[in-house]
Amino acid sequence: MPKFNRDLINNASADHVSRAGIDIIDRMQNHPQHIQPVALAAAFLTIADHLRVPPQDLFTVTRNMMAEEENIAEFKALRDYVKYEIANA
Repeated sequence: MPKFNRDLINNASADHVSRAGIDIIDRMQNHPQHIQPVALAAAFLTIADHLRVPPQDLFTVTRNMMAEEENIAEFKALRDYVKYEIANA
């Protein structure tokens, strides 16, 4: 497997990340609510392991991206999608 380019993660487009997040969450609606977060965590950990990137590094990059002022609108859209489209049953 080729070495994973961490610079691509550090320079990822907030718009692309938030849109991909919406796509993932949209698909998760096909599963019971109590399964959704565990399934997302399992997928996340599996991808991190496959790419040989510590999960904490991915969390850090993502938290920083979501906190940057110029990315507020992109991630508000993701939060709003979850707030208004995911049932709280």
